[in-house]
Amino acid sequence: MTDDFCEDISDEFITVNRLPDNTNVDGGMIALTDGSTSTSICVDGNPDPLDVTVTGAMGSNGGWIITDDANNILGLPASPPFDLNGAGVGNCIIWYVRYEDGLTGKTVGNNLSDLSGTFDLSNGVEVIREAPDGGTITLANGNTSFAQCAGDIMFDVTHTTAAPNLSYWYIITDDNDNILAFRNSTAGSRLDLSGAPAGTCRVWGWSYRGLGDPIVGDHISTLADDECETISDNFITVYREVPDGGTVTLLDGSTTYTGTAGNIVLDVTHSTTAPNLSYWYIITDEDGSILGFLNSANGNTLNLSGAPAGVCRIWGWNYRGLGDPIVGENISTLTDDFCEDISDEFITVNRLEENPTDGIDLELSISVDNSSYDQYEEVAYTITVSNNGATTANDIVIAAGLPEGMVYTDDFVSQGDYNLFFEEWIVGTLAPGATAELNLTLFTLVEGVDIVNFVQVIEASGDDVDSTPDNNNTNIPTEDDEASVTISEFGGTGAEGIDLEVSIAVDENTYDIYEDVTYTIQVVNEGTTTATDIVIAAGLPEGMVYTSSSTSTGEYNLFFEEWTIYTLEPGEVAELELVLFTLVENQAINQFVEVMSSNELDDDSKPGNGNGFTAQEDDEAAISIGFLEASVLKSLHTKINTSSEQMLYPNPARADLTLEFMVETAIDDATLQVYDIAGQLKFERTVNIQKGVNQFQLDINQLPAGNYFLRTIGVSLDQGLLKFVKIN
Repeated sequence: MTDDFCEDISDEFITVNRLPDNTNVDGGMIALTDGSTSTSICVDGNPDPLDVTVTGAMGSNGGWIITDDANNILGLPASPPFDLNGAGVGNCIIWYVRYEDGLTGKTVGNNLSDLSGTFDLSNGVEVIREAPDGGTITLANGNTSFAQCAGDIMFDVTHTTAAPNLSYWYIITDDNDNILAFRNSTAGSRLDLSGAPAGTCRVWGWSYRGLGDPIVGDHISTLADDECETISDNFITVYREVPDGGTVTLLDGSTTYTGTAGNIVLDVTHSTTAPNLSYWYIITDEDGSILGFLNSANGNTLNLSGAPAGVCRIWGWNYRGLGDPIVGENISTLTDDFCEDISDEFITVNRLEENPTDGIDLELSISVDNSSYDQYEEVAYTITVSNNGATTANDIVIAAGLPEGMVYTDDFVSQGDYNLFFEEWIVGTLAPGATAELNLTLFTLVEGVDIVNFVQVIEASGDDVDSTPDNNNTNIPTEDDEASVTISEFGGTGAEGIDLEVSIAVDENTYDIYEDVTYTIQVVNEGTTTATDIVIAAGLPEGMVYTSSSTSTGEYNLFFEEWTIYTLEPGEVAELELVLFTLVENQAINQFVEVMSSNELDDDSKPGNGNGFTAQEDDEAAISIGFLEASVLKSLHTKINTSSEQMLYPNPARADLTLEFMVETAIDDATLQVYDIAGQLKFERTVNIQKGVNQFQLDINQLPAGNYFLRTIGVSLDQGLLKFVKIN
């Protein structure tokens, strides 16, 4: 058009892009059968078919495309369901495409951006393909172990895993890896072990998909049986400990040391059943007042240089989470908290004068294995003599006789000889700082009196710096070469007039394994005289361990399983709450408590004479609980039929029980069943029930004393359970 001189074209042009007509093409919407557009699967070699549905799609042709998360085409499957398990770990996206003839670029290896033609893509469904990974588990502070006193134990955990979209649980096992409990991490990271007894447990991580809950009692290894589950590479160790002061000794195992004041440096050692709790060495005077202390973590060398002449004691103190001891307070304050305990014994350190006066210094002491005695039983005395002087003492003789009402059984001496005929201990020689011991076992022939055992040095060569041998015939020590101890009969020998009555109750009549049971023990003085130094045996039944205790007065000693009440006025009530943890199942648990001793005589009972099973006097009490999951006891709380009412009397009963109830319809061949507290059927009886009021007599003479349940069952009738008590 420029051939002729009279024609010309424009210098530029308009570009028109004619795009494909997509108005009749729509990829629609796709979703999994549950309506979601994303999911995760476990790559474990097992098929995981994914069904995908399409809605709203239009176009002449259709097809499926699977890409990676960068839209690179991985596959062109024909139709759902799709199994992506063999694709390995990673992410992929499922698409649906509708298109007209002429579409290009729809080829494995291309990108979605390479598609060309008349087409439209649906939304994508994301599939996360993961392999289970238990990863690692730690405390919130990054540690993998910690120790705490058994009781209220709560802590936070955290974990890492390469499979964050699979389920992750925290699994608690014992130290043999048997499963005790578990928690889904989605429910929180705080684990609560409150109420668990002393012991060691472990916390693991568990990564899985599509499996059931763990099973308590199974081994942790069972959580790695499936290809789509694995446990963590490590575990957290939790030490649940009861503080134990244990024992403290010098390195050679001895518990006494004598040396010159001003230059005493001692190395000590200790043993404890709670090694993960803090352990300190506490120095006190003879009265227990705290003089100093050392954390065993900072060493075991105690430097007493500079301390003046005198006697001090070295104790062990095991605790957690408490402040430093306070100089001047008594050693007993270090047992006030449930998470602290002092050693059972102490090291005695005798600090002698640097330039002592020449002479001997014999000091005598006597102790007894039990301050209470029973007639026709043995009593063991320990008599100790020490030379705290600067001069060797020779020819030492100690009068160690047999108190009135006691006869000889046996003796043992660390040195010298015991002469039974003269009732004398021939000690011999004691160097400065040396100690000797006589163990004398005697047999009681009397009752109802106090027995005083008085001992004294009656001979020794050399002058004693502060006492004179054989100058006392009063049975009351006045010098340090004399000593005495008094024992009383079980039940006391003081004025009569006390009347101690004991009762026991439990929060539930049934228990479940690995749960706390709370016992409430009460003692009341129904007499007219104040009772003092009462000791009550309140032990741990077989199959139960200690959790906690609290008293309204007095103290509970877990080691001896005894409750001591120092004073109980007439009419006063004292209470002990004892929380125990069950380790057994499918059996009855029997708890028996009784008064073991007091300083006064009880008007109507004798302490310490119970049989351990049933209460025979009012200073004893017993109770039994049954296993919760015994089949019959599962109906403990079922309601009685609304068409009937039951009465059971008398209750408690000795010989005969009367059951009375009313029904609206007669029933033939109904059954009356009696079960014990453990859910064991004791006997049953077939009866015919008439319309209206029914009365049945039950002979329970053959049943031992205890708690029982009566059940009435028949066609269309289950009266539930009625509890009654059989007494002797």
